[in-house]
Amino acid sequence: MALNSRQLRFIAAYLQGLREGTPCATTAYLSAGYRASRESAHASASRLLASEPVQQLVRPAAQAIEAARLQQVRGLEAMRDQIMEQYGSAPVHTE
Repeated sequence: MALNSRQLRFIAAYLQGLREGTPCATTAYLSAGYRASRESAHASASRLLASEPVQQLVRPAAQAIEAARLQQVRGLEAMRDQIMEQYGSAPVHTE
């Protein structure tokens, strides 16, 4: 099944939210141009997100976003460890 432009906009908006750490299918659904009440949009967005054609695009992108996030966390942990190793025993001054 080919996806239409609104469905592709939904995917783009959902993945943008995922990258920003605030994924919301309902918000993505409404921002893609679908007209519905918030309650109806929630149900429709859930169905759309669960559909196989959408999942075929969302799944690998979501995995890539998660991998990048984990890499960033590991980098921050390494930086923290370096700082703790260098300054961990130094007294903390509060003024």
